[in-house]
Amino acid sequence: QHEGANRQKEKNEIDGKKNTRQLEKTKWTQDRARDERDNDNNRVGANVRKRREGKQKRDKEQTTENGKRERGGECDKQLDRRRKNTRERQRESKKIRKNKRSQGAGKQQRKEDIEDSKSRKKTKQKQRRNRREKTRGTQQRIATAIETTRKKGKEEWKGKEQERNKIKVRKERRKRDKGSIGRTATMRQVQLNSGNDKRKANESKQDNEIKYSKAINTIGKRK
Repeated sequence: QHEGANRQKEKNEIDGKKNTRQLEKTKWTQDRARDERDNDNNRVGANVRKRREGKQKRDKEQTTENGKRERGGECDKQLDRRRKNTRERQRESKKIRKNKRSQGAGKQQRKEDIEDSKSRKKTKQKQRRNRREKTRGTQQRIATAIETTRKKGKEEWKGKEQERNKIKVRKERRKRDKGSIGRTATMRQVQLNSGNDKRKANESKQDNEIKYSKAINTIGKRK
């Protein structure tokens, strides 16, 4: 029992210390709050200053001869009216909100919101798709343009090549007709390959050989 009493005493002492500390703390916080308030009063925003100036003006308007302020002037009436209206408005909105909650209108709203977001998503997707299609179309157009130009170029080049070949063939023929000796074996090969059927090729080969020997003979005779 004695021990228990001692323990209780100690506990009380600790609690007392705690309390005093708490009191000190609260006092300090109060002082600090007051200081901050003073600072705020010195460093107020424009709207606060305006409000204060308005109040001072009203006070000036509604002071009696002996310097006391009387309530019930025009400004005060206006203020009261405004305050009352605000209060009523707030009350009304609160009521509406409460009713909505009880009726489960919030659910409906949420549903609508979800649908809205879905539709927005869909439109966005559509826009994206359109953009893609547009770019794809442009790319397609570019590709086709390139292809057409390439084809055109190919055809032109083919034509030119054909012309060149014709000239080449003409030159060859002229050379052959002259029976010029300066024809190399590869040239002869080219000529052989150019004939479609073998007979033709062989004939031309024989002709060439005859012409070739004739030319050599004439050269020998000239000497």
